[in-house]
Formats: sequence, structure tokens, C-alpha cells
Amino acid sequence: MRSLSLVCLLALTCSCSSPPPAKAGEPTTVFLLGRFGAPYSRENLTRTLCDRGFEVAQRFGDDVQLVVLGNGPINEAGDGFTPIAELPEYVLATQRGVPVVTFMDFLAANDIPSAMPR
Repeated sequence: MRSLSLVCLLALTCSCSSPPPAKAGEPTTVFLLGRFGAPYSRENLTRTLCDRGFEVAQRFGDDVQLVVLGNGPINEAGDGFTPIAELPEYVLATQRGVPVVTFMDFLAANDIPSAMPR
């Protein structure tokens, strides 16, 4: 029983640190920009992407190869939303030539269901 618990623990801790090899030329480090709602919260989406061999960057940086757009975040006044195009990370990505895709296009291109299985 103890060895089974150790195997389960190792599987949980290594699920994102040892992703399957990416195909040549495909972006592997993605940055999630904006809000992500049901059924894919940011946490669920990150886990799904890690399981599929992507690395999800917590901050936009030089290592980011693809930006996946969610919805605009709530503005500072709390009475509306900030357009994605006004976010500093979006501006940097476009200036650096980092590919930017919508959330739904990304799901479709990577054969990820648009709804989480129940």
C-alpha cells in the first residue's frame, strides 16, 4: 500500500514538470491573458494545458511563445471591463510578434473540448 501511495504522489507532483515532448515548431509556453470562466477557470485550464504538454507562464516574459486571450478583466471602477487590447501584456506581445489567439480558437486547434466532462 505504501508503494502505491508513493506512486500516486509522484504522479501528482510530476504531472506538469515532465510534459510529453512538443511537436517541432509548436509553441509550448503559453500565457493566459484576461478572465477565464466556467467551465474553464484559470486553474482548470492550466491543469488541462499542463496535461497536454504545455507550460503555462504565470507572468508574461521572454519565454512566452503564445498568448491565449480570455475575456477582458473588470476595470478599476468595477463598473465595466477593460478591453484586452489595452492591457500591457497584450501590447508587449503584439510588439514582440508573439502569436495571440482567442480562447475558443486555441481549444479547437488543440482538440480540447469547449466544455469540461462531468
